[in-house]
Amino acid sequence: MIKGNSSSSPHTFFALVGLITGLLLCILTPPLKAPDEISHYARAYEISQGVIVSPKEGAFGGSIIPDSIIALHTKYGYPAACDVNNKASPQEIMAHLGDPLNPAQVSFFKNNATFYFPTVYLPASLVILIGRGLGASPLVMMYLVRLATMLVAVAITALAIRIAPIYKWLFVFLSLGTAAATQRASLSADSLTNAFALLLLAMALRLAFDPRHKLKARALPALLAVSVFVALAKQAYLVLPFALLIASPVFPKNRSFWMAFGLIAGTGLIAALGWNKATAHLNDYWDILTDAYPGEQIVWMMTHPFNMVAVLLRTVVPGLPAWLAQLFGNFGFCKEGSIYPVFNGLAFITFLFLMFADTHAKINPTRWQRLVLLCVSLLCSLLVLIANYLINVKGNYTIEGIVGRYFVPVLPFFCAAGYNQLWKNKPSPTRAAQIAMLASAALVLAQLAAVMMRYW
Repeated sequence: MIKGNSSSSPHTFFALVGLITGLLLCILTPPLKAPDEISHYARAYEISQGVIVSPKEGAFGGSIIPDSIIALHTKYGYPAACDVNNKASPQEIMAHLGDPLNPAQVSFFKNNATFYFPTVYLPASLVILIGRGLGASPLVMMYLVRLATMLVAVAITALAIRIAPIYKWLFVFLSLGTAAATQRASLSADSLTNAFALLLLAMALRLAFDPRHKLKARALPALLAVSVFVALAKQAYLVLPFALLIASPVFPKNRSFWMAFGLIAGTGLIAALGWNKATAHLNDYWDILTDAYPGEQIVWMMTHPFNMVAVLLRTVVPGLPAWLAQLFGNFGFCKEGSIYPVFNGLAFITFLFLMFADTHAKINPTRWQRLVLLCVSLLCSLLVLIANYLINVKGNYTIEGIVGRYFVPVLPFFCAAGYNQLWKNKPSPTRAAQIAMLASAALVLAQLAAVMMRYW
């Protein structure tokens, strides 16, 4: 059995396993096989050139990038990425590591990442900027961007686990889940988004339950930075900073608290709405799923509220089990990109065990705190659904295109809302840590095996 003080250092365990798994996934996942990886590559490249708002050509938003990167997409990206018989060749990939970038030969490339704010690409754009200066090839830069993004995301996630007063092992397990781990080892903006969302929750929980930490002036810069980062990462996540309300009693009379909270949450909200306005013209038309006009969809939703409720119910009721399964089971954006069902089932059982096995005698959230976390979680999930419905056909019967990885940042907030002491004979912290470590190790090994067998 696993011995030692492992129950007191889950962040160390995550950092070690997260780094090893991340490095292997960065290498084992062939070029542009992660979800929307080419779009994130294009967006990060243009940001490295100082382009903040993406250009538009005709009805589409996109990026002006070197033809060599577009050729990389043609060779490795969709639809070739979803051909199960199209296995990667190490010799072929090695042969293309030296292909020139040719930065002067550029074209417009339509992509669906134009709405992302530049902060989520800071590590990626910095690596690309340095890589361009050193004459790195498109393929080399892609691997270096994966590595840099993964390292930063692991560090932020480990910090979040370290400062969280509850659910440390649950957060470890969720962060090593298949969707989170494979996103973290890709060019995706979701890598840093997931990490900072967990950090925001950990900071809110520490303010609420650790008497050594209160909402004081010296804590404002860090809280403000993290909250604004999360709010700008995706418009659907702009409500997550409101979880900081758990650090207050119901309707607090403390004026300084409301001023601090208003500054933190309000700044993120204003920034997100401002960025959405600045980029709205890029999203007049989408053809990701089918021909869709978001403006028309918004009008339809506002004029057919009861029909919209029916659409949500028809989507959520049958879709929820699949989304939960995808959190632990899916590593790619193609249908065959999943781990073995037995590991997926064991992962879900472990998730439930860790959610109820956590013990901290001094922490018992109030009804107000649970209500805040639940409302934030539900509202954020609703915004995720609505945001995706905007790129469906007007008045579509259900919301097409929803996948489990969209809820990776939200799930920890749901879990925190349900924290309880109902299980009277809980296993010891050491035993819970042992189970968490063994289950995490099994899950990441299943991920690596599935990726290896799918792609190579």
